[in-house]
Amino acid sequence: MNIGALAYGVFAIVNISWTRSPEKPWYANWIVLRCGAVVVGSGVLYMFTTHHYGRGDAAAGDAVPKDEAVSKD
Repeated sequence: MNIGALAYGVFAIVNISWTRSPEKPWYANWIVLRCGAVVVGSGVLYMFTTHHYGRGDAAAGDAVPKDEAVSKD
């Protein structure tokens, strides 16, 4: 199921991005790819300039220490 969904998603992206109107200016034909490039480029720039993904101080793979997770009543 996942492979089928991935294949359909790739097909849909290619189908939406395909230029269909040769009589229109080049920028009108390639607007989907241009906007996609702007969104992906902005996300990559944000990721590399802010480094939000590396600011945690919790132990790797353990959000709650074992002493606090089990309460002995």
